[in-house]
Amino acid sequence: MRFMPSPEFCVINVPRLVKLTLMRCKGTQCLKFVVSSQLKVLVVRYSRFGVDLSCFTNCKDLKHLYLVSTNPIRIERSQLGKLLSSVPKLEELSLLVIDSTTSDNVEEVLEYLNSTACLNQPLQSLKDVAMHAFEGSKVEMLFIKLLFARTPSLIRMQVNLFDLEKGRDIATELMDFPRASAKAELFCTPCTD
Repeated sequence: MRFMPSPEFCVINVPRLVKLTLMRCKGTQCLKFVVSSQLKVLVVRYSRFGVDLSCFTNCKDLKHLYLVSTNPIRIERSQLGKLLSSVPKLEELSLLVIDSTTSDNVEEVLEYLNSTACLNQPLQSLKDVAMHAFEGSKVEMLFIKLLFARTPSLIRMQVNLFDLEKGRDIATELMDFPRASAKAELFCTPCTD
């Protein structure tokens, strides 16, 4: 679907929406969603310019969040951090980021992930995390470390490894990360995408 730019944002008011999926949308930067706190599932896949995630921070019942992006920078870092810290019932987080982080912006991303603003509150209900096409970049490793440290309810962290040859070293490093949950298990599997 293509949303056309207009002098004002296109407002989509959906007060009773429980599940929202945006797939391969263009022009989503022109959208403003007004959703109720009843939203339970949010799926954003390959939206070209990213979706303003800040409009979903009032969705206190959100349990499942799936984000697929071709660029981790297009998922606004501050918005993702605010969203994750504002959804107390989040149980499942699935991320697939086809990493186009360049050396020009990797330091900026690392600095943000190390800041207290990234996730200044624990994720109390998150139980299951899946990272797809994981390459073991500094940004990806720091994000997993952050999730392990801030998620006392975590039960399963699944990492689908893009490169199996580097997989053993990546898995070893991930196993050493401190965890807020004694029940958190790490599963490293080959990427099938």
